Formats: sequence, C-alpha cells, structure tokens
Amino acid sequence: MKTIGFIGMGNMGAALAKAFSGLSDVTLTGFDTDTKKLSASPVKVCASVDECVKGADVIILAVKPNVVPAVLEKIQTGGKLLISIAAGVTIEKIKISAASGTRIMRVMPNTPALVNESMCVLCPDADCTAEDVALAHSLFQTAGLTLQLPEPQINAVTALSGSGPAYVFTFIQALADAGLMSGLSRQDALLLAAQTVKGSAELVLSGNAEPIALRNMGCSPGGTTIDAVHVLERA
Repeated sequence: MKTIGFIGMGNMGAALAKAFSGLSDVTLTGFDTDTKKLSASPVKVCASVDECVKGADVIILAVKPNVVPAVLEKIQTGGKLLISIAAGVTIEKIKISAASGTRIMRVMPNTPALVNESMCVLCPDADCTAEDVALAHSLFQTAGLTLQLPEPQINAVTALSGSGPAYVFTFIQALADAGLMSGLSRQDALLLAAQTVKGSAELVLSGNAEPIALRNMGCSPGGTTIDAVHVLERA
C-alpha cells in the first residue's frame, strides 16, 4: 500500500486524484490552500502541507509553476519520490529547492484525464529507481496512456500533447459553428463534430495507415472532400 500525497488540487490535480482513486493499493491524501477544491475530491484532506508530505510515499506536485520553488522550500521531501506536473519547471530547477535525497520525476499529462483519456509523458531523473518508474506508470495509466521520454523532449511534449487539447477543442468548435451556419442545431453539430474527431483519432491510433493515407481514402477526384481540404490548407 502506497500513500500518494497531492499538493495542489486544481483541475489537473483533481482529475488525476479521481483517476488514481480506482486503484485498490493506494491511499490518497491532499492539501490545497483553497479548501473548497478539496471538498469534492477523493483524497483524505490534510490540515497542512507538512502533514501531507510526512505521511506520503509519493508527492504529486500539482501547483502553478511560479510557486514551485516557494512550496519546495517549505517541505521535506528527502527520501521520497516527487512527481511534478508543473509545465516549464526543469528537474534541475526542482533540485535547487527540493530537499537532498529527493527522487524527482516530471510528468506532462493533459486535460482528457478528466475522462481517463489523457496522454501522460513521464521523464524520470537518473536517481529514480525502476520501482519508481513502474509505480508512476501504474498510477498515470489510470488516467489514460503513458509514454516515457527523456526530459530534453518535454518542451515539445508540452506543446503537442500538453497544450494540444486546446487546439482540438478549437477545431471542434469551428466545425460545429460551420454546421450551425449551415442550418444544423447546436446539439447535433457538436455531436457530429466531436464524434468525427474521436473516430478519426481512433483510426490513426489503430496504426494501419499514416494520417495522410487515411485522408486520401476519403478524397475522391473532383469530389467535395478534396475541395474542402484544399480550402482548409489554403486558408
């Protein structure tokens, strides 16, 4: 049985806690300066950040990037695994403020963790053990898929999968708005747009063909789809 302590219970922390709560071999605790954020979460609420850290085997640092140093300077994480989901805060920067002996891992999840469809990329420090890495995979796989990459690639990961849902939501909204302009109801247009994106993503993930090949399957010579694709690329 492992105790996982969450520091910060914003949208992403809460989503991960909800996903982790499905595991039978973990206990979840949490602390946030905004107690309202803890009320609906599945964690045992700690009265202080020190209480949360002392009782945990693994610390999930889910605070805003700009407050990471200040939080780390207040807590004693030596001998524990610290997993940071703060974007842009490197392992080296974390080491400066973290207690000596802290094993550090960066993880970049994304908001589809809310429905257990996240893409979570794990970047362990050299001090992390094989058990640490295996545990992190088992935790974050409850929220979706996991992939382990070296830290120098995490900026690209942040831009692609970390921020990516916002790009996809923008595209879905644009498709739905176009449907609305063409006479569809808002509800029907959103369903058509979202299911189209979901189904297309499943086709890509099936691994049977590259996206460009899948696109070509739907484009007949002189047809409406290739005409629309031409407009999309040109604009």
